[in-house]
Parts: sequence; structure tokens; C-alpha cells
Amino acid sequence: VSESTRNDIQAYYGIDGDTIKVIYQSCHSNFKKPQTESQVNEVLSIYGLPERFLLYVGTVIERKNLLTLVQAINAIKDKVDMPLVVVGGGKEYLQKIKSYVNENQLEKHVVFLPPVLFHHLPVLYQKAQMFIYPSVYEGFGIPVIEALWSHTPVITSNCSSLPEAAGPGAYYCNPTDKNSIAEGILKISTQPEYARQLATDGYNYVQQFDDCKLTNQLMEVYQGVAKNR
Repeated sequence: VSESTRNDIQAYYGIDGDTIKVIYQSCHSNFKKPQTESQVNEVLSIYGLPERFLLYVGTVIERKNLLTLVQAINAIKDKVDMPLVVVGGGKEYLQKIKSYVNENQLEKHVVFLPPVLFHHLPVLYQKAQMFIYPSVYEGFGIPVIEALWSHTPVITSNCSSLPEAAGPGAYYCNPTDKNSIAEGILKISTQPEYARQLATDGYNYVQQFDDCKLTNQLMEVYQGVAKNR
């Protein structure tokens, strides 16, 4: 699902890269549809959200690196008047993050939502001021694609497959450095023209991950294998 994954397969299994075909992924069509004002107002009311917020969507496990993002929020909490909204479940790592939030009195700056209905997610993506995904490793990164389709500026990691997923539509950070993440949040939140350009570049880039294009590429692989047999 990415050049990064192909490189890993070569490195760890010793498989010839010429025998591996990369075909990217897309996301559910719901994320490609503009949400109406009434839909937006309903979802904000259901979850008690403000007009402006930052967004993280993903399982809360160590690889996704949410704690470093929360530490970045703590570092700039007096400069950015928008909460980080967290969508995703977890266990021990989630409790570790919640403990950090409590210890640093970040309850107003980091909001953990209850389970979110799938058809409400597009509203959150499209309404967010930015989507932040500082994962240290991904096979591809579908949440990034969902944000790009939503015309939302993205902050993501400068490693693994994430630059392939986001292309020119993201601010790239060092995911292990809270200051690097914080700098991205400050830049996007204080430079509206830069934020708009990121969203435009990202939306243009994500068109290559269209369902029909990717399906045709996959069919070509199946047909090629069948022909060779």
C-alpha cells in the first residue's frame, strides 16, 4: 500500500522489489462529500464542541504517538486558543495520556470524545482547523487521506509512509519532538494564507487516490497474474 511498505518487505524478507507492485488506498466516500450547515451544527451540539478545534483521529496506541502531541499542546496552550479533540479508543497508553492531561491541568485543552458515530466523522474532519497525525509508523495512513479529502490542513510525520499519503498537503514534523509539532500548530493557526494553501495542495494531491483509479490498478495486477499463470 506504499513505497515505504515495499521497502520494508524488501529489507525484512529479502524479496525482489521488482516483484512488488505498489497500489495506494483511498477512503470511504462519506469523507468526499461536503457537509451541510445543519449537519455541522448537529454534530457540534451532540459532542459539545466549539467552532474551532484541532483534530486527532486514530487508535490511541504508542505507535500513533498521541502523548507527544499532547505535550506539544501543553507547550503552547497559552498561544493557541483551540482544544485538541481526540477521537479513538485505547487502553494502557490512553490512560497514560489522560494522567498527563490531569497532572498538567489540560482538561480544557485536550478533549477525549466518547465513541463517535461513523457518519459524524466527516463533519469533524471538515470543521477542524487542522488535522494532526504524528504517528511514527504507518503502512499508509488513511486518516491523512480523509483529512485531505476534507480540505483540511494536515500536520503529520516526516517518516514512514506518511509523506506519500500527504504529499504537498502537509506540514511535516519530527514526530518524536514536541517542539517540532508545536511549531506546525502555531504556523497553521497564525498564517491563514499558508493554511489555505496547504488545504488546496492537499485536496489536489489526494485526487490520485480516487477509487476508480486504484481499482483499475488493482485489476491490472490480477489480470497480469492470471495471464502469467
